[in-house]
Amino acid sequence: MRPLRLASLLALATLLTFSAGCLPVAWVTPPMQMEIGVGASAGLPERDARISMPLALTANPLQMIHGQGARRFDAGVGYSAHVLFADPLAAHGPHLDLSYIPLVRTEGGGTFGGRRALRLIVSARPAYRFAGEGVGRGPSLGLRLTLESASFTDAVSSECEARSDGSFFCGSSLSYGEDAYGLFVEATRGLTQPGYSAISIGLSFRIPASAGAGVIGQF
Repeated sequence: MRPLRLASLLALATLLTFSAGCLPVAWVTPPMQMEIGVGASAGLPERDARISMPLALTANPLQMIHGQGARRFDAGVGYSAHVLFADPLAAHGPHLDLSYIPLVRTEGGGTFGGRRALRLIVSARPAYRFAGEGVGRGPSLGLRLTLESASFTDAVSSECEARSDGSFFCGSSLSYGEDAYGLFVEATRGLTQPGYSAISIGLSFRIPASAGAGVIGQF
């Protein structure tokens, strides 16, 4: 049924594309984990602690495997930063996420089955940091503790929406993978001289992989 609906969508998109004022759109996104928080950083560039905001985006392929909600390990790659509120200076760069999951509370032998699971996650985040003047450029290491509630999403959605400016969007999308929300505490240390350190608390979110297509047009 799902392939038939997607095929119908593509046929509709093709027909509407040849109509005046219609623009086809399509997208594919991997399974992602996002983090945002608040904390204190020292060494960016002064030694005194300053308020900072940690940001991270990580692609986690194991989120797409159904029945692995009770897995003990997780891994991903991404990009993260510690941004100062007072000025645009930031320590940022690519990272590797390596996680051990010592505590899982779920049902059905590790499959979510439409129910949420509670997971305690211990993570190490080796990274390479770029930074502004006065801050050493090089490797860093972060240690993080996360408590999250997770479930598995497998859904197709379709919509046609008229907008106030006279335009419209018609399309459909498929979402597949884990969705989750949680709280984290993290400590990070730059391994260069002059270095920096940061401690933070924040929110984490897992977003399923998605693929979709549609058309944007004008009435």
